[in-house]
Amino acid sequence: MADTKSDKYCREYCRDEGMTVLELILIIAAAFIIVYVLLGAVSSNTPSESAAGNAPGGIIGDFESSLENVLVRNGPSYGMQDISGNLYDVDIYSYGVHPDELGSAAVSIKLVAMSGERIDFNSADLVFKYGNDTEWLTYSAEQPLTPGHWVIVERGSVIPFHKANGDDILENNEMFTLVANPAITVPANGVFELTLNTNTNRAFDMKFGVPPEIREYNVVKLLV
Repeated sequence: MADTKSDKYCREYCRDEGMTVLELILIIAAAFIIVYVLLGAVSSNTPSESAAGNAPGGIIGDFESSLENVLVRNGPSYGMQDISGNLYDVDIYSYGVHPDELGSAAVSIKLVAMSGERIDFNSADLVFKYGNDTEWLTYSAEQPLTPGHWVIVERGSVIPFHKANGDDILENNEMFTLVANPAITVPANGVFELTLNTNTNRAFDMKFGVPPEIREYNVVKLLV
């Protein structure tokens, strides 16, 4: 039977309604990127149960030194009273002079999604500042963590069921949790800053407020 005009037209210009392999790959890739970004935005990192107790506090805003910085905070940050105790499974040593003030803090950081950067922490340093007092903290993996020191306590993945490779280089799928134990203490309603310096990234500034609940609870969620 001879082709009709419509048959000929369809052979030349129409296509099957089914999805091509290339289209399927593009859709899967787009879905993966969306899930990756969303998981990074909602992921949380909290102190171990032994240290968490009640962690009141809230969010009052955001602070970063530059929009060009490839580092961002990952989830809530926490502060502990100026007492000896446990924060993120790190033994903290304190002189206990101001037990109703903040003595140590924990913050989780990660790279901006899809940044393509790698941050080497082998030569990183952390600066703690409150008011006119500035303290350069020294890295220490020894426990207890004494005043004047900081440590990387967790190397995790922002992607569920994945693991970090365990080294001190922060990569796109990883998050590091830092615990700082300065000799400086910060009273309730005080605002302090942590500045992270590395050779492969410009200084990353983080500002935190200490909620009044620090007088009552061992561990509180910092205002950020």
